[in-house]
Amino acid sequence: MKNNAVRPDDARLRGIVLLTLSMLFMVLMAATARELRVENYSTVQVVWARYAFHMALVVLLIPRQLPTILRSQNHGLQVVRSLINLVGAVLFVVALRYITIAELVAITFLSPIMITAFSAPLLGERVSWQSWVATGFAFLGMLVIVRPGFGTVHWATFLPLLLAFCYASNQLIIRMVGHLDPPMTSLAYVGVIGTLASCVVVPFDWLAPDLVGWALFVGTGVLAGLAHLCMIHAYERAAVPAIAPFVYTELLWAILIGYLAFGDVPDYWSLLGAGIIAACGVFILQHERRRRILASSA
Repeated sequence: MKNNAVRPDDARLRGIVLLTLSMLFMVLMAATARELRVENYSTVQVVWARYAFHMALVVLLIPRQLPTILRSQNHGLQVVRSLINLVGAVLFVVALRYITIAELVAITFLSPIMITAFSAPLLGERVSWQSWVATGFAFLGMLVIVRPGFGTVHWATFLPLLLAFCYASNQLIIRMVGHLDPPMTSLAYVGVIGTLASCVVVPFDWLAPDLVGWALFVGTGVLAGLAHLCMIHAYERAAVPAIAPFVYTELLWAILIGYLAFGDVPDYWSLLGAGIIAACGVFILQHERRRRILASSA
């Protein structure tokens, strides 16, 4: 009799591939959004495209399930999370006008580290002293990238820090509602709220796009949707601690695509700071994973 069960190693490999693809789609989405900003399309238009075509993709993939998926056990938290996601999208698009994709990605890697710091007071989770030390070094890595006090620091350099805070808040709310709603419900709420909110304001700041502009608009939204879908399926196939370190492949994609598309070459300080943040993030993930395993076996 043929056994169709997926082995743990195969499931982990599929999860890694899907998560790595998710990071690639996120960086490609950032590249299309940055190109739209270069072409002088407004932040509002880019954010509208990111949500409108993201939502169009969701509707195409699950048209019949959409009414059911929107039934949440906690509408309030889902709406708050969606609005935080919308603020993050605005910060993301504004920041792309002033700093490189690699620097943006590197600083936003503080979000999982912020989650570690916030999980103690907000979720009542115990955080080890080793993780607190790694969190401190990660913020040091952010300062290495920004380098305050060494020359002129552009105000937009601090936008990714606010963006990382939005990402961290977003993930904390997901953890609060995760036992109540399926992942697709959270994804659908983000698309609906973001589309409705941006549709209200986009008519007041609209530049008629050409054919290339429309292609970039569609690409921005579809890539964002694909990135989220790949991430959802990655975490469905493998345990989060087993594959989460591969989130940091986003930095490699950001450096490569930033160079190929825009000629961006991160300086040594930016690479050093990014390396510190990534190393601290991986350490925290692995350390907390081992600590939970030991606690469960005690």
